[in-house]
Amino acid sequence: MDVPKRNGDIIVSLRRAMRSGGAGLKSIPGLLRKVMEEEMWEEFYDDVDERNYHARDFLSFIKDKVPEGLGSSVLQLAGMCVNDKVLKGKILSAGNVEIKPGPPEGNQNAAKGETTHATVMDGKATQGNTQTYALRKLEHDAPETFKKVMQGEISANAGMIEAGFRKKTATIEATPEGIARYIMRHMTPFERLYIKDHT
Repeated sequence: MDVPKRNGDIIVSLRRAMRSGGAGLKSIPGLLRKVMEEEMWEEFYDDVDERNYHARDFLSFIKDKVPEGLGSSVLQLAGMCVNDKVLKGKILSAGNVEIKPGPPEGNQNAAKGETTHATVMDGKATQGNTQTYALRKLEHDAPETFKKVMQGEISANAGMIEAGFRKKTATIEATPEGIARYIMRHMTPFERLYIKDHT
C-alpha cells in the first residue's frame, strides 16, 4: 500500500472515531498520535474524491473541513485526549493555547463498599450525552464555561450542567432506606407530598 493511501485510511478512522462518541473516543488518542508522529496531514489520499490532499500544517489540518482536514478545533481535539496529558499538550501547542494545570488526580467522592447504587436524573438532558457533544455545545454556546472545562477546573458534564444544557444527576443507594434519605435531603415538602399522592 502506498503511503498517501495508508495515511488516508488512518485519517478516515480518526474522523469516524471523532463522530461516533462513546466507545469510539477511546481510539482517538492512538490514531491521533500516529497521525502526528508520522505527519500524515502532509499528504493523504481520499477514497471518495480519488485524490491526494496536502494540509499546510497540523493546525490547518485540524481546522480544515472534511475531506481536506478534520473539521474540528484545537480545543475540541484536546478535549478528546484529556486523559493523555502529553498528547493534549502537543495539540494545544499546535494552536498556541496556554492551559492551566487541572485539579489533583483521584476521586475523593468515589463510592465506598459494594452497595448497589442507582442514578436519578432531575429531568431530561436537552440532547446528547457524549463528551464530544458536550465540548462542541459548550464551545459554541457557552465559551466561558468551555474555557473552564479546558483549563481542568470542571468536567465536561459539570460544564453542561453549569451552562444549563444538562440536568444534574444524583447517585443514591438502590434500597428503601437510600431512596428515603435522598427524598428527605433533596426534595421540598411539596415534592414529597406529590410522591406520596402518586404512589
